[in-house]
Amino acid sequence: MAARFSAWVIKLRWHILIFYALLLGGSTYLLMGIQIDPDIKSLLPHDMASRINIEKVQKIFGGTDMIMMVLSDDDVLSEHALSRLKTLSSRAEKVPGIKRALSLFSLKDIRSDNGELIVKPAVSAIPTSVAKRERLRETLKKNELVFGNVISKDFKASAVIGLLQGNADDATVVQALNQIVADVPGPEKVEIAGMPYVRVQISKDILHDLIVFLPIGLIICLTFLAFCFKQVRAIALPFVIVIMTILFVMGLIPLLGWKIQIVTVLLPIIVISTANAYGIHLMTRYQEENGPGVLLNAVELVQRVVEEMFWPIVFAGVTSIVGLMSLCSHIIVPAAQLGYLGSAGVTFALLASMTFLPALLSLLPRPKPVLNLSNSETSGGPLDRMLAHIADGVVKHPMAMLVVTPIAAALLGLGIFFIQVDANPLNYYPVNSPVRKSTEMIDRYFGGSSNISIVAKGDTKDPQLLKQLDEFEKALAARPEVGQTTSVAQVIRRMNTVLDDTSENPDRIPDNADTVAQYYLLYSMSGSPEDFESLVTFNQDHALLTARLKNMNNDQARDFMKFVHTEREKRGLALFPVAGGLVEVSLGLLDAVVNGQVASLILSLGLVALLAMWLFRSLTAGIVTVVPMAVSLLMLFGLMGIFQIELNIATAMLSSIMIGEGVDFAMHFLWRYREEREKGKDPIQAVRITVITTCRANIFNALAVIGGFLVVFCSSFMVVRYYGFLVVASMGSCILCTMLLMPAICLIFKPRFLEVIRLPETITVNA
Repeated sequence: MAARFSAWVIKLRWHILIFYALLLGGSTYLLMGIQIDPDIKSLLPHDMASRINIEKVQKIFGGTDMIMMVLSDDDVLSEHALSRLKTLSSRAEKVPGIKRALSLFSLKDIRSDNGELIVKPAVSAIPTSVAKRERLRETLKKNELVFGNVISKDFKASAVIGLLQGNADDATVVQALNQIVADVPGPEKVEIAGMPYVRVQISKDILHDLIVFLPIGLIICLTFLAFCFKQVRAIALPFVIVIMTILFVMGLIPLLGWKIQIVTVLLPIIVISTANAYGIHLMTRYQEENGPGVLLNAVELVQRVVEEMFWPIVFAGVTSIVGLMSLCSHIIVPAAQLGYLGSAGVTFALLASMTFLPALLSLLPRPKPVLNLSNSETSGGPLDRMLAHIADGVVKHPMAMLVVTPIAAALLGLGIFFIQVDANPLNYYPVNSPVRKSTEMIDRYFGGSSNISIVAKGDTKDPQLLKQLDEFEKALAARPEVGQTTSVAQVIRRMNTVLDDTSENPDRIPDNADTVAQYYLLYSMSGSPEDFESLVTFNQDHALLTARLKNMNNDQARDFMKFVHTEREKRGLALFPVAGGLVEVSLGLLDAVVNGQVASLILSLGLVALLAMWLFRSLTAGIVTVVPMAVSLLMLFGLMGIFQIELNIATAMLSSIMIGEGVDFAMHFLWRYREEREKGKDPIQAVRITVITTCRANIFNALAVIGGFLVVFCSSFMVVRYYGFLVVASMGSCILCTMLLMPAICLIFKPRFLEVIRLPETITVNA
């Protein structure tokens, strides 16, 4: 089959070249349709409860997102600060996508004047003297609708909160607010904050990473190939495969209707680092076969290389695809998409390396020999001499290698017990980033940067519903994680406090439904009816309770959400049918990270083992193939614990990608060893030749992956930087375990599936 395939490639080489040219032309056209999705909830599947809940809340109330302009100064009640804040508030109200702007000038102060309800803005007039300013300060302290909500309790910051429409475009809103800030200058500091701002920043940083990763990654790839191969074609052809694969895979994203998310920024680097693997193995063997004294012409040389490398490359490629395909089961949406795209990329790179590369190579004249492996200790370079020394050490002390390597891995693996899981989107960024700083500012001044929204269903004029809503709100406000709460019950209770002069305890929800209805009417006559838009629906059949939350760790967040759902159940799920927010989405993401890691790890190892068993027709083959990867994984997770690198949306994918690459090393080693045994070499000779030759290509492959991923240290996202570090560590451990454990296993156990009489044209081997 290998001979027929190589002959077919040579026969149809021009057709192959034209086919790839047309295919890549179509992929390049599709690239114009790529879009970016920065929404955190998009990381979760549509049927996950936490995503369903937040979308239900948004559907009922037409969007619950908020964006803030925060003005900070020594005293925000100064005349200039308040004047500037008023202008910012009035202009924000007119921004397309903002349905309401809440500030000191739009939120109300509810009071009574001789039994008459007075509803007026919290700041109706800007104080022009110190005495008036201090009176205003005391008034604001008593107004729970604004104090701690839009003005900080130390009076050093005040916010304009924009309530977004459901269809608002984040980028348009943020751009408009930035323009307003620029058009209304002043000595006070004004910052934009909130999840819409975070999403816009994530979009910008995703685009930044793509722009940076691609050119720098390609330069590193080209430099690396030039270092490994001292020959133009050996450098250029694998590099061309990389370019082709990038165009093909990135073109699939808009074709499938997907969008680029944080995790997806890794795709070009994964392609750059892996797509040249098969070309590297082919060109390494090509240089090996093109030694002094070889009388083959260019076409015959290409055919020999394709025939000799056909099965090991196909087997390694298929097992790599299977390893990456295990990501397709991941519950995190972009991780699953990355599994499909990565598998498609490896498939394309495999096919292009076995067809396009030989077709083009056969049209070039045969080059001068650049390598003679007959005596690597003297004629080779430093790498060849190092491999020769490693081979000597392994064949002399195989048992030591088999014992010491796993023990060292087990000691490193103790770090597993210190691994932490993290799904907080704020931790995507460094501590000194604008996103983190703006979020910490909201936590410090306004009670929290994330929200939990709880929907109450029923007649919002019903005192019983309002009492339950009020009790729920008070229970939330008593929690240390909650900085601020808002609901219509708070407004009704405030109105009763100022109007009820007969009760001993007026700070409560009135018992009479007619009284509640009258309060609604009085408010609409004295205040602004639209004040209730974010608190109750137009039909007054749903009310919204919102709690602003401070930054929490995973345990605190889980405990808080347990409290919320317990309170809902205690008061009746029919009354409080929905609760959702970013904190619940983050917890759903947290569970998805853990479950996805475990599932993809078990699936990828199992599939790779089963495939190796089928390919070699041997149960032992599956075990031998996964041994170095299992040891490498133990070392990898141990390093994560030791260096305090969290398991997150990026690092949770590493094991499947690592297995996809690590199995490539193992398959090439086993196949070459088997080939040398078939030629009559004894186990020691076969191991030595395999280490010197195949491990040379494996090291090139590992260095290609490491070199490609070095660029991710320039990423804007911490999760991506950690991923790059772990890739470097995992590739090092994979190649080390392959060079030390595989030879030891072959020499000590002499697996029967490697002891063949001759290399077959089919996949028929000994059991």
